[in-house]
Amino acid sequence: MKISKIKSNIFKTIRRKLFPVSVLLVFSLVFLYLFSINGTILNTSKRAQIEHQSDILKYKIGELEFNLIAQKNNLSLELAQSIGFNEAQTIKFISRKSVAAVINSLNIQ
Repeated sequence: MKISKIKSNIFKTIRRKLFPVSVLLVFSLVFLYLFSINGTILNTSKRAQIEHQSDILKYKIGELEFNLIAQKNNLSLELAQSIGFNEAQTIKFISRKSVAAVINSLNIQ
């Protein structure tokens, strides 16, 4: 009888210590879950904002490209001369030789 009473006291003691630990564990897991859900929601909203800003920038780039193409199509020799561009009198080509070979051929020291 005494042994069973000792065993029951040991189990009661273990239960008394185990219950607060298990409650604390459950609350900490619930807190961790809610914290993770909050982080997911915030990251999703930030991603939506970034995607919206990206769409705006893509639209602006498209407009700039369209304006560039329109201006290229309106470019003419008369317009270039009225702005101040002139045709080159002497045309020089770049050779594929190294710089040292070009300097030697021009006798520059």
